[in-house]
Amino acid sequence: MHEQTKMQDATESSPRQCRGAGFAAVRLRQQRRQMEMLTEMTKSLCEETKKANAQPVGAPSAPELLRLRCEIEELRLANRKKDSELAAAKSAHWQAVSQLEQRIHTLETNVAAAKASTKEVEHLGNQRVLELRKLVSELEAKNAYLTEKVEKAGAEVLAVRAERDSSRAQSEEEKRRFEEQLVDLQKTLQKEREDSDAAKQQVSKLTGELAEKEGELALERAAKDEAANRLEKDFACQRETLESVISGLQRNLREVAAAKESGMDDRALYAEMKARCAKYAEKVQALQKELVEAARQQEALEQQRQQVEQQKRQERELEETTRSLREMELVKEQRERDLQEWEQLAASFVLDEPPSREAFRRHLLLLVNALQALQFEKTTATAQIENLRARMQESEEKLKARKEAEELLEAKLAQAEQRAVHLARETSEAKQQTELLKIRLAGALSATSEEVERLLVSARPVPEAAKKGDSASSCGEAPAQAETLEIKIQELHAQAEASEKIISQLESTKERLESELRAAQQLAEASVTLRREKDELATANSQLTAELQRAADRVSELHRRAESAQREATDLRVQTGKEKNLQGNLQRARERIAALELQLARGAPDAQQLQRQVETLTAEVAAAKERLKLLKDSYTKQISGVRDAIYHTLGWSVSYKAPTGSQDESVTLQSLYSTHDGLVVFTRGNAAGAGLSENSSETGGPTSQKRRRRGSADSTQSVGIEGEQREEEKQKEQSGVENESREGAAGPPASEDTHRDKFLSRFAKERFRVSFLNAYATKYEKDDKFRARCASLAWPAFTAMLCLDELQSIRAQFGSRIPKNVHGMLLPMP
Repeated sequence: MHEQTKMQDATESSPRQCRGAGFAAVRLRQQRRQMEMLTEMTKSLCEETKKANAQPVGAPSAPELLRLRCEIEELRLANRKKDSELAAAKSAHWQAVSQLEQRIHTLETNVAAAKASTKEVEHLGNQRVLELRKLVSELEAKNAYLTEKVEKAGAEVLAVRAERDSSRAQSEEEKRRFEEQLVDLQKTLQKEREDSDAAKQQVSKLTGELAEKEGELALERAAKDEAANRLEKDFACQRETLESVISGLQRNLREVAAAKESGMDDRALYAEMKARCAKYAEKVQALQKELVEAARQQEALEQQRQQVEQQKRQERELEETTRSLREMELVKEQRERDLQEWEQLAASFVLDEPPSREAFRRHLLLLVNALQALQFEKTTATAQIENLRARMQESEEKLKARKEAEELLEAKLAQAEQRAVHLARETSEAKQQTELLKIRLAGALSATSEEVERLLVSARPVPEAAKKGDSASSCGEAPAQAETLEIKIQELHAQAEASEKIISQLESTKERLESELRAAQQLAEASVTLRREKDELATANSQLTAELQRAADRVSELHRRAESAQREATDLRVQTGKEKNLQGNLQRARERIAALELQLARGAPDAQQLQRQVETLTAEVAAAKERLKLLKDSYTKQISGVRDAIYHTLGWSVSYKAPTGSQDESVTLQSLYSTHDGLVVFTRGNAAGAGLSENSSETGGPTSQKRRRRGSADSTQSVGIEGEQREEEKQKEQSGVENESREGAAGPPASEDTHRDKFLSRFAKERFRVSFLNAYATKYEKDDKFRARCASLAWPAFTAMLCLDELQSIRAQFGSRIPKNVHGMLLPMP
């Protein structure tokens, strides 16, 4: 039941991806239930035949009785062997399931270790990258390799452009594919639009009909309004006539008053007045009739107006109903399509046939095909994951190379900027020096011209008196001044030439620096493009990581589905083998019964009585089968109720393992509210160990019952504690003991009672050994309170407190969210 709930939770977590596996699991459960029904029916039939054979028959002869008893004993032994074989098969199946669970746990631990190792490798790689960056920054300080590195950067830029072109080509291919998908979608949309246009045409037809009806109603309303206007005009005319009549009567009354005053005869006046009153009464009656007819016409018009409004309401209701009907028809068509798809999908898994070998073979073939398809999908997914990983590594390497190139370019840009600033300073200083030299040269030139003029003035003829006085001094100073002036002029010319050379050198350096600045600007643009491409690669990397994650999830899901399908296939094979064995046993038992019936019919005197007993036995067997069916239904309901009670009331997932030759009987508890892999295991020794425990308990006395020992830690680091809890005798063992006491009617009853008493006493003296595995083992070693609680509390109270602790921890961890337990099942928070 625990494995079935696991499979049920796994299938409920991904209903869209595991439709086929879900239907296969449902079909497997149905087949398993049918197999269990068959086994129970065969067991009940064997028990009924045993009971029927054990009952005393008439008075057959002694050798026939001995023969029958021997055959019955042989049948009992065969049934016991088959029961033991079935128990062994069940235990082997549960062992295989536990091994698979352990393997899954080891795989999960290996995956966690691999993830940790990948993280460490990434950390080491990052450290190495940082170190390399430092070395590269130190090497980039040299100016000699600037040109070579620029060329390398240009080559890398070309390579990046080529890669960008390839990525653009890939993106264009993906764009074409998406465009094809878009064309398909447009076609589907065109079809839907055509359908919607047809619906709109129908709606337009209906609206046209409604418009025609509204036109007719408008004409009717106009006619009715005209009739009402006419009636109102007639009524106004009648009112005017009545007013004129009333005015005439008033006039007549005035005339009568005037005649009375003038002295007319009373009788003549009375006759005239009477005649006039009769005329006026007739006119008043005619007017009253016309008024009544006008009132009736007005009432009819009001009724017609009400009918028109009612027709409008009905038309609105009709429009709303037609809209709702169209929507319902669309929904119905969609649901019919979904139903057809589900029926097509279910037709490949669900078989409406009675359980037979051919049906099992077909179902096994379907499962094998599904398993092969799942394996193929798994291999393709793994190949895709490997490709994506390779692409991820390539992209990471490219990113690292681009980062390094970008850092190199940034360092070069910084150096170029520094050199440009330095050269700008040198050019400004050289310009200042050239300006100073020009100023000095201009001053020197102007000074030399004045001195030349002075010399010329001094060289002109002077008076003889002056000549005689100054001849001695001027002859010595003139050549000296000319020589000094020539030396100064030569120095100035040399300084001018040197300044011109410096200016030419500065201009050449300026040109070179401008070329370097252009190259640096180009490198800056290349770095900008590299940054953009880096961002694009980062986005692509994130997309690839997301695809990798999805692919990994899909592979894990496929792995789970494959494991579940393998488990179901093994269960089916085991069940088919059991069915074959049971059918063979049934066939042999029927042949044996038929042979016994023939022997009894041939040699026994009371053959008719035996035949009647056989017929009654067959009728009882049929009735027992019906009872078994009813009992099975009730037991399934009870089992489901007990499972729900265990899962939701106790909060523990319980799995039981029957004892085998070398393994002990065990009950494993795992909390439903835990997010770790902690287990509490109760184990008990088999029959061989039971005798030893009995002897030890008898010799140990009451002090040995209160002693607690810690068990040795096994491969899973378990910590064992011997408990004090005793189990009551199980219902299955009680039924087995009662059957043995009933079947052994031939033997002495006293020995069976003593054997039963010994068995009960041994069972009462047996004890469970409690072990804490995985997370609970570490908690037992580290937590003193946990050990004290283990030593002080009884095991039911201890498990209840432990379940409450797990519930409180999961509340504190997840808050108001809905968490998942170890089995992947969603837990509603209380």
